[in-house]
Amino acid sequence: MKNATYIEILDSYLLPYFPKLRGTSSRQSPYFYQHDNSKVHVAFNVQKWFNEKHVKVLDWPSSSPGLNPIENLWGILQDLLYEKSPILKTSEDVWQESKKIWYNQLNEYIPKLYKSMPFRVEEVLVRKGKRQYM
Repeated sequence: MKNATYIEILDSYLLPYFPKLRGTSSRQSPYFYQHDNSKVHVAFNVQKWFNEKHVKVLDWPSSSPGLNPIENLWGILQDLLYEKSPILKTSEDVWQESKKIWYNQLNEYIPKLYKSMPFRVEEVLVRKGKRQYM
């Protein structure tokens, strides 16, 4: 993706909703936008856009996909699909099975991933954002 395309997406999909997320009478603290450190996300013109639009961006350590619960869900989905690979013959089979798994099995993992966040954040802080290799 090019930087300009990312900015177009932010303009079209983030900005219209961002004012609604900035706080309510019960939640006064600011919201932060979170993305990883891909080149398009940290490009100068993208960072400038965030500053000009007064959007706070959460600092995100490099090489820390484990902090993003969706990455864990993708991994679980991949493992469950792999178990079914002998019966999946076409891309449509994979798509249909992916939807079944997503809607019927992955919901049980979401609370576990949420509860594990403090531990995973602590691990990243201890390792100063560096991956642990076996």
